[in-house]
Amino acid sequence: MQPVPTRFKRLVHLLRTEGDTPARQSAAVGIGVFIGCLPLYGLHLPLCLAACRVGRLNRIKMYLAANISNPAFAPLLLFISVQLGVLVRTGHPYRLSLAALSEAGPWRFAQDLLVGSVMLGTVLGLVGAAIAWAIARAPEPTDALFEAAADLYLPASITAWEFARNKLKADPAYGWIVMSLALPREGRLLDIGCGQGLLLAALATARGWAHEQRWPPHWPTPPRYDLTGIEVRPRAAALARHALGSRATIVDGDGRDVAFDSADVIVLMDVLHLLSEPAQEALLARAVTALGPGGVLLVREADSGAGWRFRAVQIGNRITALVRGNWRQRFAFRSEKEWRALLAKLDVAVGRVPLPDGPVFGNVLLIARRARPQ
Repeated sequence: MQPVPTRFKRLVHLLRTEGDTPARQSAAVGIGVFIGCLPLYGLHLPLCLAACRVGRLNRIKMYLAANISNPAFAPLLLFISVQLGVLVRTGHPYRLSLAALSEAGPWRFAQDLLVGSVMLGTVLGLVGAAIAWAIARAPEPTDALFEAAADLYLPASITAWEFARNKLKADPAYGWIVMSLALPREGRLLDIGCGQGLLLAALATARGWAHEQRWPPHWPTPPRYDLTGIEVRPRAAALARHALGSRATIVDGDGRDVAFDSADVIVLMDVLHLLSEPAQEALLARAVTALGPGGVLLVREADSGAGWRFRAVQIGNRITALVRGNWRQRFAFRSEKEWRALLAKLDVAVGRVPLPDGPVFGNVLLIARRARPQ
């Protein structure tokens, strides 16, 4: 049985997911910016909470947008607001002098400030809403599936849940693997170097939806795999085991050494570049040998021939290694041509999966299929 999230984790989950559509996200940002421009200091939070309650909008995003009136920008916003207000009233701005301000009087000055702040807030709010709308992409068909898969991590860790939620939806490789008819749709799937088990969580959730008859009828045949993951990092393996429970088997160990049975699909995502070139060749040979007839090997790796996009991958990998304390981590990247040639030596048919544009810069997903006996 999946552990129940604590009250705090349920609260964080609610605050992060409420109003999570492009229209409501843009509305939250636009209204938040408008409220932040109003000179009603001390009331911004209550106004945001009231607006969110009425419009069922995201409280965190709205209040963050309202913080446009932070100490760095508030003086500029006040100045522009006052000048806009007096321009509407008199047709000319205030002179920048204390005498001009004292002549206007506090009541008239307050009127100009209020009118100008409404005008400025409306303009900036519309701009903020437009930017939020442009950033908030239209939801993909698999987003609900991946949200459910990410929720498996909520009892274990807010950080793991947040990472799973964003990674599953942003990385197009996961959606392709779950939905593609180019792969066997049942049998045994082995994920070598599974990390915290994101792919396994997505596939386990898909299998659960099919069992519960929640799988949309217009989607491709639901995958029904017996799931196994191998992970060398004890903490990541423990997290995967905690999140997935009986949905998948998680094996602690190095994919180069752990014994594994034959499989219909074997996945190596972002693993090989962490190994030396001889170790890459040995692991790929083990994987191909373990494939059953017609079995498929998926390899996702950086393409060292991808120019600046590959440089972004290099920097990201180095930062990740430093954060994990692997100061001396070495990488063995290859170009797509070299990865293809390496796989072709193993007597498999190799192709590239055409993934849509996404944040996975400089990476390629290769599919290698073992021939069936004649």
